[in-house]
Amino acid sequence: GKAVSRTAESEILTGQALNAGKQALLGYVAQYAARTDHDVPGRLPCPEPLSPPAASEGVAASLTCNDNTATYVGRLPWRTLGIAQLRDGDGEPLWYVLGPGFRGSPINPDTPGQLMLDGIPNAAVALVIAPGSAINSLPDPNTPPAGCGKRNQSGNRFTLPYNPLDFLECGNATGAYVTSGTSFASGNTTWINDHAIAISAAEV
Repeated sequence: GKAVSRTAESEILTGQALNAGKQALLGYVAQYAARTDHDVPGRLPCPEPLSPPAASEGVAASLTCNDNTATYVGRLPWRTLGIAQLRDGDGEPLWYVLGPGFRGSPINPDTPGQLMLDGIPNAAVALVIAPGSAINSLPDPNTPPAGCGKRNQSGNRFTLPYNPLDFLECGNATGAYVTSGTSFASGNTTWINDHAIAISAAEV
């Protein structure tokens, strides 16, 4: 019926947005690698800051994202990437996770990705995540699946600074990233509705 086709349509839109976000990030890396005026080929952009100034929404955080050992989480910096803002099938702007090793100088081409994905360590350099619509898991009497926590994401979702916990769930909120949340079902609650796509070290 209509509900099924709406879900399928939403999934297609989400997949298209994730792919477009990934291609834009790889294009950014390629553009940087071709430049001679700078010393960090292979560098990925920072995410947007969690408190983006109104005038520069979509612009990557620059000054606060230079620790090569840190993981940075925020919205996809679409303006820095030179693209229109990408939204998932629920109309939510995409999020972006940049793992250690691919930000500051020097970037070693042999460095593996440092992010765990779907239980596999060193599986990704960066992730683009479609957060989906807000979830309210507070009323569920069941114990959350491992790695998940109860939260009403719509409480103050759009209050700055953005809190990743109001957009990302379970492993995507705690650093044990997952491409999708089908393994986190319990009771009648959807504990996670994120979809993620990975960028590997080989791709960078």
